[in-house]
Amino acid sequence: MHDGIFDFYFCDRCRAYVLDERNGDLQFGVTRQTTVQSLPQGWTCPVCGGTAADLRPVTMFDHISQAEIAKALFQIKTPA
Repeated sequence: MHDGIFDFYFCDRCRAYVLDERNGDLQFGVTRQTTVQSLPQGWTCPVCGGTAADLRPVTMFDHISQAEIAKALFQIKTPA
């Protein structure tokens, strides 16, 4: 965690996946309070297959609006 400096991590490869470290992503096996740095080795973006290195920290003050984040969350495909 980054003590509130970063709100979300946005996949810079597909620009669709958003990871909130505080809430995790239980649908894809990321528990609450899991930092990007502690994602399991071999973790991949569920949208595009990018790696943890493709996750870019963003704040709500960056160019990504809350509406874009919400839209991205609804585009995530469920695992087969």
